[in-house]
Amino acid sequence: SLWAGNQIYAMRPISVDDGLSQSHVTAIVQDHMGYVWVGTAVGLNRYDGHLFRTYTHSSEKPGSLSGDGIYSLHIDVKHRLWVGTDQGLDLYEPKTDSFRHFPKVGGPRAPRIRTLDSDSAGNVWASMWARGAGNWVVARLSPETGEIQRFSFSRVVNGEVVALHALDARRVLVVVRKLEASLPGAGLTVVLLNPETGSWVEFSCRNPEAIPSVVGERDVSLAWSGPNWIWIGAPGSHIFRVDLENEELVPTAYAPDPKAGNLPGLVSHVVAGPKGEVWVLPTYSALVRRTGANAIYTLRNDGEPPRRSS
Repeated sequence: SLWAGNQIYAMRPISVDDGLSQSHVTAIVQDHMGYVWVGTAVGLNRYDGHLFRTYTHSSEKPGSLSGDGIYSLHIDVKHRLWVGTDQGLDLYEPKTDSFRHFPKVGGPRAPRIRTLDSDSAGNVWASMWARGAGNWVVARLSPETGEIQRFSFSRVVNGEVVALHALDARRVLVVVRKLEASLPGAGLTVVLLNPETGSWVEFSCRNPEAIPSVVGERDVSLAWSGPNWIWIGAPGSHIFRVDLENEELVPTAYAPDPKAGNLPGLVSHVVAGPKGEVWVLPTYSALVRRTGANAIYTLRNDGEPPRRSS
């Protein structure tokens, strides 16, 4: 169970015994019809609250998934489901219950789509490892026209994309894990793309020594809390604040405190609340809320009331 406010919510795990194609879940979204889409390393699953339907690749079915390995899922402003696979980018078409492929989004060879987002103009943004180019690129796709434009940040920073967020049609925020992680602060950086000029700006860091040299193998999560702040949750006990106004990356203390119930552990996810607070989900048994006043509240999954530490 999970305590939230004055209520306790019962939680039931769902596994392969319930019809999930695999237990390694890589992405999850809910569409406007209420379906929950779950990506795994072996197929895409649609859950209606009772049963799963699994979608996989089949060479005999042109409308099947382009690949079984699901890296990312995204619902755009028109309620369309986009699927990033290990073999390219797909768009789910409900009328035919099939998938439309965009093989040219990554160049001459099928790319591995790592992250997905869309902007206010309806463009879809994808980060990928471009096998032909031998580096990471960010691509913009216009679903209506099919126009594709690719942007490489290799001249600015050498690394791989772990998160992407289209702030608007003119600004795309990309979180990069640097590959030369031998120096303090070399593990994580943020770059901002201006699609109109194709230019990149790498954000400065107030305290680079506080950034872990190795972020880990998993993606990071992003949460928007205000007009100029974005929070990053990274593997390890780390959260970061992206200051858009000053183009700065600010490491922020997660402050694990076992006495207050704030258990140490790997940060699994961050989510922004309606009042600007940030919820941090560690891999252990506590849900942590960080407020603007730097107070830490911990919600445990054992039905106990929230605990506070400062």
